[in-house]
Amino acid sequence: MTAGCVEKNNSTQNREKAKLDFFENVFNENNIESQVFEIDPNRDTLLIGDKGTQIKILANNFLIPSEDSSKTILIELKEVTEHSDWVLGNLTTIESFPINYQQLDPLICEKMLYVNAISNGHSLDIDTSIGIGIIMPTDSVNEDFLSIRKGVNSDSLIRWEPIQNKIIENASAMSAAGYRIVKYRTTSRNFPDEDLNRDDLTEQETIRRTKWIFNQSTKVGDTLIHDTLYYQNYNDTIPFDVYFSYVEDIRLDSNAVFNFGDYSDFVRDVVWRNWNKDNNDFFQTNYLLRIKESGWISLNRFLGYTPKGSNTLRTSSVILEIENGSDFDYVYTSLLFNDGNVYIPGHQRKNGKFDFFLDFDYEAHEGAYRSLPRGNATAIVAAYKDGMPYFAIHQFKMESKNYISCELEQTSLSKITEILKEKCDD
Repeated sequence: MTAGCVEKNNSTQNREKAKLDFFENVFNENNIESQVFEIDPNRDTLLIGDKGTQIKILANNFLIPSEDSSKTILIELKEVTEHSDWVLGNLTTIESFPINYQQLDPLICEKMLYVNAISNGHSLDIDTSIGIGIIMPTDSVNEDFLSIRKGVNSDSLIRWEPIQNKIIENASAMSAAGYRIVKYRTTSRNFPDEDLNRDDLTEQETIRRTKWIFNQSTKVGDTLIHDTLYYQNYNDTIPFDVYFSYVEDIRLDSNAVFNFGDYSDFVRDVVWRNWNKDNNDFFQTNYLLRIKESGWISLNRFLGYTPKGSNTLRTSSVILEIENGSDFDYVYTSLLFNDGNVYIPGHQRKNGKFDFFLDFDYEAHEGAYRSLPRGNATAIVAAYKDGMPYFAIHQFKMESKNYISCELEQTSLSKITEILKEKCDD
């Protein structure tokens, strides 16, 4: 073997060891706090995380080996709600496999969490005929092009692949919540103690009242004013009168929810616990998922998704130079788009610089472009050497061409965490 080959092999081995050391000591899933619950697997259980995530576990939800005599199992939950969690946990938002040649596609991540069931130190499978229910709080539910994906660790990076055993249950829950029994009165201003008959309203007003009563936004106390009608006696002493309807009470039609419609037990439980006669906002501010696989779960959209009337992407190139990068056997780079909910890893080029084309098998020329989110971006650089982490961060506004540089400085993981929370979280 020639001296050049030996040097190259040693360089590769050093890089792989440095890479392993980095992910074991700096960015990894252990940086995200775990919440552990002990439950009886033979009973229905509702778990609520510190950040609002709810997990509905039905009796016998998990496949427990017959030789396992444990009376309780553990449920581990990690709630990822901040961009700093993505970085600290090494939770990039990229496809699990290339769609276009060798180039990977970024994903827009809406929500992300980890859930696992453990007995005697071993993970348990979910009974796919039941599934477990997940309720994830959000500002506003938007199911357009939304998919549930599971995280797969590939070459020290989390990638997200579609899963079949998943259901977004929001539409079913809204349908079930629509089974309401509305108690109302139709009366008049002059005779408020008397109920009017159906024949007292015109056909048009009767139809209007029916639509109003069954509108999901109608609440207890709401009033519908009908057409003004005139009453006259032979002396013309009774002035005109006003007919109106108002809602006295609304309740959930439990018979319909539990006996009509193809609803899962999870949906019935969610509707029964969270249905509110005065407000159905719960179903517009929480994603309802039924999953049949444990591990990392995320709600994603393809990068090309653009809400109507918006332009969220631009063709850009980003080249990053680390001034003291040659001092390290392995340097990890990543790019966070704070406004776009996208987080992607970098790729080291032959000249030592880094790009973010997400093509790890082909080196594009430095002037090459790809679609990336508009707005503010944060370049994050980290390394690990001699038992100490090194770190650099650079924030900039995306232009068509972006050439940036930084220098790694020795620090601590606690300091990195502090900086990331300050710079990256909303």
